[in-house]
Amino acid sequence: MARAKAGAKSKVRENAKAKVANRVAHVKAAAKTVRAKANARATQVAKSVRAAAQRAKAVVRRVERVVAAAAQPKWLQAGMNYVNLYFTVSNPKASVEFYEKALGLEKRNAMPGPDGNYMHVEMAWHGQAVMFGPADPRSPQKTPKELGGTPFNFYLYCEDVDALTARARAAGAKVLIEPSDQFWGDRMSQIVDPDGYYWTLATHVRDIDFSKMTPPEHADDRKDGEAGASGTGAGNGDTTNAE
Repeated sequence: MARAKAGAKSKVRENAKAKVANRVAHVKAAAKTVRAKANARATQVAKSVRAAAQRAKAVVRRVERVVAAAAQPKWLQAGMNYVNLYFTVSNPKASVEFYEKALGLEKRNAMPGPDGNYMHVEMAWHGQAVMFGPADPRSPQKTPKELGGTPFNFYLYCEDVDALTARARAAGAKVLIEPSDQFWGDRMSQIVDPDGYYWTLATHVRDIDFSKMTPPEHADDRKDGEAGASGTGAGNGDTTNAE
């Protein structure tokens, strides 16, 4: 009799353990399903947000182009500035890819050449034209690498110079000057592109009254390789408050 009771109790305990184990497994499976659904939903929401951001940027760019076109006289080609920079590159297709990845420039027009490359390229930065073409042995126009230097640099304003510098570095640009606040009111960095052109990237951070400025000490003292922003004071690392 005692053995029968003990056996019955043991069976009850085993059944109870089995029920608990089944319940735990069910709860775990349900929790896993909920997590999977939540992750899928979060991924979907993130994709939707990114897509909406891209659409918003596209709308802003279209509005910028429309506003710029409306403000231009008829004798000025739509999307062009009154003064447009046209420079020479060694490989237009490679330059398009680099400027898209490194700086976010948009390819607007590209004229194919007889060699399969581009013979003329128009890109844009916030609706403003940037044009270039291939080097030609018959032309005196050469790239900085061919000339051994360049007398000018691009000064490109952007919303976040730190982020754009990191983007350019990731795309293969050589960073000559890390982002830093400068005495003329801009936070700037400087990179060099594959053809040897210097690009000064800048975000305006404070207004300066130039008439009240005093020249910074050692304005022309630059480290080796940091003379590309000649004429702006860039490269000396001076962050003097000149106000």
